[in-house]
Amino acid sequence: MSERPPGCAVDVTDAAERVRAQLGSRINAPFRLLADHLPIGVFLTDGSQRVLYANRVLSELAGHEPDDAPLELDAALVHPDDLDRVVAVARRVIERGESRLVDCRLVDGEGSARAVRCRLAPVPDEAGRVVGLVGTVADHTDVERQLEHRATHDDLTNLPNRALLAAHLDAALARAALTRATVAVLFVGLNRIGVVIDALGHAAGDRLVRQAARRLVATVGPDALVSRFAEDRFVVVAEDLPGAEAAADLARAVVASMGDAFVIEGDDVFLGGIVGIAMAESGDGTVDQLVSDAGVALAHAADDGVPIAVFDAEMRAEVEARHTLERSLRRGLERGEFLLAYQPIVELAEGQLLGFEALARWVDPPAAGMGPAQFIPAAEDAGLIGALGQELLAQACEQLAHWQRVRSDVFVSVNLSARQLAEPDLAQRVAATLADAGADPAGLHLEITETVLLDDVERAVESLHQLKLVGVRLCLDDFGTGYSSLTYLCRLPVDVVKIDRSFVAGLGVSDRDSSVVAAIIGMAGTLGHDLVAEGVETTAQAGRLRALGCDMAQGYLFSRPVDAAAAAAMLDA
Repeated sequence: MSERPPGCAVDVTDAAERVRAQLGSRINAPFRLLADHLPIGVFLTDGSQRVLYANRVLSELAGHEPDDAPLELDAALVHPDDLDRVVAVARRVIERGESRLVDCRLVDGEGSARAVRCRLAPVPDEAGRVVGLVGTVADHTDVERQLEHRATHDDLTNLPNRALLAAHLDAALARAALTRATVAVLFVGLNRIGVVIDALGHAAGDRLVRQAARRLVATVGPDALVSRFAEDRFVVVAEDLPGAEAAADLARAVVASMGDAFVIEGDDVFLGGIVGIAMAESGDGTVDQLVSDAGVALAHAADDGVPIAVFDAEMRAEVEARHTLERSLRRGLERGEFLLAYQPIVELAEGQLLGFEALARWVDPPAAGMGPAQFIPAAEDAGLIGALGQELLAQACEQLAHWQRVRSDVFVSVNLSARQLAEPDLAQRVAATLADAGADPAGLHLEITETVLLDDVERAVESLHQLKLVGVRLCLDDFGTGYSSLTYLCRLPVDVVKIDRSFVAGLGVSDRDSSVVAAIIGMAGTLGHDLVAEGVETTAQAGRLRALGCDMAQGYLFSRPVDAAAAAAMLDA
């Protein structure tokens, strides 16, 4: 075997050509026929990543004509920003003999780029060495456009979503800062959509939302952006408005359009709409602030029962105060700041102490003099009434158990909120709380008002029957102030009726109030209910109630609410 002289260069051209010839031999007529009819690009390269074959689809993607020079996986074909990554993946395939995916962009002859996904696989020779690559190329340009559209638009209505709304509003504020113009944000809410869904189903609700979206776009015109913000909420961004009145006119047009009938499954459906307006002059404000302000105005419109509300500083102050109160409520619950005061309930005939009404008190409220009339509704709005009610119920049951060891016939009345009554496991939790405290259920009176029955009377009646099975007594509080008092009195399994203080205050003063009290006492007596008159403050009122046949009373005439120690002293007296 002859030796090569030192430093003599090895010419590998012939070897490379032999490899290319071997690879080229694999590109026979059947292969070409199949590859040219595939909907994706197909190519074959040698080990230097020179393209030996490209099918029709890949040639079209690359803007390559058959008579052009051979394709190469370089910056003329692959986008320069992607080239290093593609080359690295190709080398890995050759070195490891494993298939790989790589996303990149192909550049055509005019410089336009298309997003593609390539799968590269190794091509071995007879000895198993990787001598080339075979690849497929799938055009993802349209897919990426669809993904981009879906990322910025709502699937149901095809309207811009929150992300695109934020970008558009941010740009609108920037333009307004330059032109000193006004930008208005309208937060639009649909009424009664839940009723339609309950009656016709979610598919009908979706069709209704799509109809409302199209109608809203038509109403505000092409110069305003309409975004779907939530299930039945839309946000409109209007630029270059001359002032607040123009925004109000646009809002009135929106409300009017939402008031017309929608057609669902051949039937007319009526919704109606409400609008909250927030405005930014000369680009003042931020995206989040404007949308939030418009949402606050929408909530005020709903609370006030009006179709349109314009945001002002007082609304923001109310929201912040409500938020602060909610945080304080949560901290107060964690720290055990809610306790009970007890107002005596006495027998009118002899003045004997019979029991107490338990009244919630906040030991350290955020504002001086804040009573249950303020913090109980706030707890309901914040979703804390369940936790607060359970805490107070537990305290009342523990105190009841302690007092029952002194007087077995004493009772404690505890108020139930509408949300508590709606909880499906209320009866079980009351029973468990009584058992944990060791209290006799007969000594626990649970008070409800007629207003807690308005949302779902049937469910409320069922819940009350379950409570009766626990062994507690039920009281109908503030009787006479509702719209259907007699109906409720006949249907509900109540034991005690409490006459509202507003009627008691009118005894001997208003013939109407005196007649109402007499009628309540007569009805309750006929149905076998006990009676408690609330708010008794004078001996004249007490005497009149005794004469009419009322059993029990509570009020400042007998005692103000006192703490547990003072209540215990009254029992011992």
